[in-house]
Amino acid sequence: MSRWYPDDHAMIALRLEIWPSQVSDSLLLMNGPGAIANYVRDDMISFTHAVELLKEHGPKALDVIEQSLARSKAAGKTKLMPRFVPGKMIKKAVTAAAPAMKAAIDDIKKDKAFSHLSPETQQKLNEILEKFKKAEEAESKLNAEIPTDEPELNLDKAEV
Repeated sequence: MSRWYPDDHAMIALRLEIWPSQVSDSLLLMNGPGAIANYVRDDMISFTHAVELLKEHGPKALDVIEQSLARSKAAGKTKLMPRFVPGKMIKKAVTAAAPAMKAAIDDIKKDKAFSHLSPETQQKLNEILEKFKKAEEAESKLNAEIPTDEPELNLDKAEV
């Protein structure tokens, strides 16, 4: 069908009664390295995970998948799990520690000794805080744009 509708994944999806993203993901896997499709077929990696790695790593996806499979086999697993992808555990740890890191940077900035840090270090810390500030502003803007018609839930008052 991609021959007749090469750029219209929505039309292909309509014909097949699936989501357009499913068409895009399937075409990505079909047009990617054949070894990745074989890994999916052999149930060594899930379709969704293979597509995620193709999107994230592009032409290097096969190398990443093979390295991840080797790591999972070393751990005694037959199927590639996300935790075996290089860098995933570190990324997960950083994401989990981010709130504590932000609080620590805030405390460092408020500390009297902050001015004694090198200008480069001060600049790096200020840049990190600026990124957090921009994210918080974007988040509050999104929250302000969503109207709520429902009354606020009051857990202190029993309904009659």
